[in-house]
Amino acid sequence: MLDSATNYGDLIESAFDLYRFSLYQALRFPLPKTIAEEEALGLKITEYLYRGTYPPGLDFIPDC
Repeated sequence: MLDSATNYGDLIESAFDLYRFSLYQALRFPLPKTIAEEEALGLKITEYLYRGTYPPGLDFIPDC
């Protein structure tokens, strides 16, 4: 059972790695330009999704 959980976690991580930019776009957040910016933006998005709080410095992209 532990091996199955590990495999499932690996699949979730892979799906996020593949589709994270689609997530940013669906949430209407700007795409990161650097790895450092992506780490900081990822923490803010996690806070937004997990806690429901809107962290400072996280701006929505307006609809076109």
